[in-house]
Amino acid sequence: MFDYILYSYVNPWRHAFDFKGVTSRIDYWSFIFIQLSIFFIGAKSLEALPANPEWIRKIFLYPFLLWMVGSVFVTMSCQVRRLRDATGSGWLWFLHLVPYLGTFVTFLMTLLPTKGSISLPSRF
Repeated sequence: MFDYILYSYVNPWRHAFDFKGVTSRIDYWSFIFIQLSIFFIGAKSLEALPANPEWIRKIFLYPFLLWMVGSVFVTMSCQVRRLRDATGSGWLWFLHLVPYLGTFVTFLMTLLPTKGSISLPSRF
């Protein structure tokens, strides 16, 4: 179980600038869940640090900011691959440029199963 969680998080970082290929629904949502968990734990940890001395906060703040900037590219490439898996086109990622509605639509598209994986039940 832990191996799969680690794989789900490390694999998108290995393919951070790979906008080709596909990402399965379970791999995408596992990665997003881990990303959000790290973000909230990191933000709460920074909030809990004492204000004085300030250098202590900076020791933790700068690596966290660096991780956040890197996460933008990793999450974007992972989402493009997920959209390609679900809809066949990674270009739909640009719907994010439409305020509110675009983000909601791409969120719904990441919930879709792999394109062509839906099979109809047999009649006989």
